[in-house]
Amino acid sequence: MNEQRFQFISVLDNLKELLERQIELVQQGNINEVGSLSKQTASLVAKIAQTGLLKLPEFKDRREQLRKLYGSLRLTLAAQR
Repeated sequence: MNEQRFQFISVLDNLKELLERQIELVQQGNINEVGSLSKQTASLVAKIAQTGLLKLPEFKDRREQLRKLYGSLRLTLAAQR
């Protein structure tokens, strides 16, 4: 079980990094690259959803962090339109 949690945390870290990178790219006006990264992001989100681990109380802070990053990405994209 510890190995599974370690792998899950690694996937969460990867998702966080992808979202941060997407925000940077949108701010730079590089929308095309954001599109390609969104495919990787969707794949990670699917993996996370399959595990159900993000619903556990111990991941509350990470869940909130990801929610804020998604909100920032949406706002940044909207500002570029």
